This record gives sequence, structure tokens and C-alpha cells, in this order.
Amino acid sequence: MAELRVGTRVMYGDRRGTVCFVGALHSSEHPGIFAGICWDESQPGLHDGVFRGIRYFQCRPSSGSFIPMSKLNQGETIIAALMEKYGTPADTHLGVSFGNKEVLAVGWEKVMKKISNLERLTLVDLTGLNVCIPMPLKDDLSQLIPNVRSLGLGRSLIGCWSTVMSLIQSLPRLDALDLSDNRLAFDVDLHSSPANSRVKKLVLRKNVLVWEDVIRISEMFPRLEELYLSENCIHSCGNPAVVGNNFSTLKLIDLDSQSPPIADWNALDPLGRCVSLESLQLSGNNIGEISFSGTSAGSKTDLFSNLTHLTIKLNALKTWSSVDELNKLKTLENLKITGNSFLDSESPETARQWIVAKIANLKMLNQSPISTSERRDSELDYMRHFAREYLSCSGNDERRSLFLSRHPRFLDIVARLGPLEQDEVIPASAIQLTPAPLTVTLQHHDCQHQKTIPPTISVMKLKRIFQRLFREPLEVAQVLAYKTPSQPGVEFVLDDDQKEIAHYDLRSGDTIFLKSGNERVPVVF
Repeated sequence: MAELRVGTRVMYGDRRGTVCFVGALHSSEHPGIFAGICWDESQPGLHDGVFRGIRYFQCRPSSGSFIPMSKLNQGETIIAALMEKYGTPADTHLGVSFGNKEVLAVGWEKVMKKISNLERLTLVDLTGLNVCIPMPLKDDLSQLIPNVRSLGLGRSLIGCWSTVMSLIQSLPRLDALDLSDNRLAFDVDLHSSPANSRVKKLVLRKNVLVWEDVIRISEMFPRLEELYLSENCIHSCGNPAVVGNNFSTLKLIDLDSQSPPIADWNALDPLGRCVSLESLQLSGNNIGEISFSGTSAGSKTDLFSNLTHLTIKLNALKTWSSVDELNKLKTLENLKITGNSFLDSESPETARQWIVAKIANLKMLNQSPISTSERRDSELDYMRHFAREYLSCSGNDERRSLFLSRHPRFLDIVARLGPLEQDEVIPASAIQLTPAPLTVTLQHHDCQHQKTIPPTISVMKLKRIFQRLFREPLEVAQVLAYKTPSQPGVEFVLDDDQKEIAHYDLRSGDTIFLKSGNERVPVVF
């Protein structure tokens, strides 16, 4: 095995880490040569490279320790791992001798067939076998597994990208590579050795990558079509121009379960410049709102122009406005959106109907196809449900504008299916006998409180809640107003103390605040 030096990947028991120091310790109690290791996983009792007041190397807190050189395992070569899993030349000597005569052992033909099949393999998975790759290896590998198209090297002891690139050059047919749960140092100089990788699918789950690392990787793999990056440390996607240039062939990107989780949908805007991108996976993050603020209701955004598949399960989407925003995508057909809190406001059946009605091009929802008849029924029920509310806005341009901002497809559905007869409109009493509570933000100056309130509460009672929460008397000239995520920059006044707040079409996710009654309120027409 290669000489142990700084940067070498090693194992000790079931732990894997990187050598950051090799040498003697300034301690008579610990003679000999030690390796200072930065372990992949932190745990109590470890240090950050400081031992008895002396710093030997730098690493994360609770991630470093010193281990005698002789106790470290550097793994096995890729050739040895191949033979271990798929057959070994040693198996060819399975004869038994009787005097000068050798008799073949039972199973000889099966063993030989297994070995000869190595060169026929198109998929090789060596995940968890602690592979390391000493150089050179090109001739051995190209002869042993010349037809491999997919290679798995997850949880290996490969320590740097230059080793990976040499490996790729030795496998002329390789187009899919899994390097999950590795720690690879960036040591490739693309200026002196331009990337010529044929790899189209690259899996890098749990590699502690940030977005700057992803950009460097994209320069090594200029033909990437699928990139799997779940469980890394990516929270935004950098410069739109760089992303667009580096991922010109990318069709799928997986950003599930980042740590810390992605929280801002707009941080993904640079990916929207990838003209080939068809599938975006974002499950297990903390996105609270989807918004294409530069695109008006009823229009289509130029971002994600070819996106057909979106997975955004187990996030923090709070309001139905995020679903309305998804209708601004030109080509979205397949959506997975379970595990978001806004769905709890309706039954699963109703929630599905509303999503289908709100996104015109959707053909698959949560892995279930949407038939032509289901779309028609969903849109018809959606129209029946909200028809009375729309009609109640007649003569009030402000309320009509607010209604259409919350139901941007309503008039399109009416135009497509035709107006309802009077007996088809769902009576107000049948829509919801017990109005669902609203979760809103109450704000005064820089203070905010999130409250769940019934829609039947009067404006006057809500003012008293403000008085108790913010501990100051209300001035006569002060009024309550609210703003909604679907219409940023616009405020709506709760101008009648005796009316219930349901009269004003408040929704969960809105913000209610105090303002002077003399302030001018912009109205949308």
C-alpha cells in the first residue's frame, strides 16, 4: 500500500477520515509516529487538532484524534475489490493433486465462467469496500473491465479528484459514476489538463459539498446530464451566468435534504437559466414560499423554461399561493408536493382537486396520473366552490382584484367550461359549516407575533388583541390593514370594526398590522 502522508484517506474500525498530520507528539508518554486524523463524522471526546495545548493540525471541533500509524487501514485496491466481489484469479487454482495427477475441483467451470464474465460487466458496484486507487492503473482496469458503463465507488478511501479523473480515463465506456459519501480534495488543474470526461450521470450524495465545489466539479464533467447532490451543504446556486454556462447539458439535478436546508426559492433562480433542465428535486428542505415575483398572474416565467418534473415534498410551503405560482412554469407536467403544511387546510381529496385546477398543464400529481375526466371534474368543483365568493365581489374592484390574485385560473376555467347555472353554485352554508382558523402574523413596528385566529372574529376584537400583545393603547385614528404574499406592496384596510375578518378575504400566511387612518392605501384595479 502507498506510504501514509497528509491527504491520505484511512480507516480505523468503522470510522473513515483524512490524514492531516504525520509525526511525533511532544509527549514522553506517547512515543513513536502518529497520524493526526480529521474524521468524517464528529463525536464527543475528540478535538480540533490541538493536543495538550499544542496545535498539530486544523479540523472541525470534535473531529480530530491521533492514531498510531500501524493501526490504520488504507483500504484495498480497486483490482482487489473487483476480485473480492466478482471473482479472483486465485480461484483458477482449485485443483487437488493425488501424486503427480491433478484433479479439477467441483465447480471449476462455474468459477472460470464467473471470471470470464468480468470483461462483460457493464455495471460494477464497489460501494462500501473501502477502495483506494494507487497509480498507475490504466492498463490493468482497461483490460479487466473494459465494458463498464456504470461504476459505484461510494464510501471509498479515494482522496482526491485527480485519482477519479485518471480512473475515468482508464474506462472508455464509463458514463455513470457514484462517488457518494467521499471526501475528495480538489487537485485538478483544468488549465493544464482540460476535462474530457464522458460521464453523463454523477452521484455525489453526502460529500459535504457547497455550491462553489459543484461549479468546480461541473468544469471537470462538461457533459453532465444528471447530477445527484442530496444531503450536502448547498443553500443557494450562485451566479446565473456561470450556472447557465457550466450546466448547458444538465437535465436533472437532485438537491434533496441539504444541511442547513434550502429555505429561499429565489436562491434557485440561477438554475432557472439552465435551458436543458427538465427535473428539479428539492424534497426535505425548508422552502416556505414559491414565487416568480417578476411575472404577473396569468403570464409565464422565462425561468425553468423546459422544467417538466418538480419534487418539493416535505418542505414548509404555507399557502396556496405557491401552487398558483407553479402555474407560471411553461412546461410543468409532473409534481410531487406532499408533506407541506398548506395542504392541511383541506381534505386530501379536495387538496388534490385544487392543485389540478390551479396548474393547467399538470399530468401527474404525487405519482398518480391525472386523466382528462379528473381534470374536468376538478376544475368544475373548484369553480363551483369559489363562484359565490367571486360573485360577491361584484362592484368592488379592490375585492375582485384580491380574489383573482388568489385564484388566477378562475376566469380561465370559467371561459373553458362555461358559466355555472344558479343551482350549480355551492351555497355558502355548504362550503364550510365551521370556518377553518387562520394562521396570520400580527405586526406592530418591528415586533411580530404569529397567531391562529377564527375568521369569525370581529375587527374590533382583533384590535383588542393587538392592544394586549403590544402593550400600548390604540389611537382613535389607527386602523388595521393587511398585506398578502400574492400581492406584494399592496395593503388592504379592515375599515369596519363591526365586521368579521372573513368579510375581507383574509387567508393564512397574511400579515395584519397597525397604520394611521390618514395614510393613503394603494388599490389594485
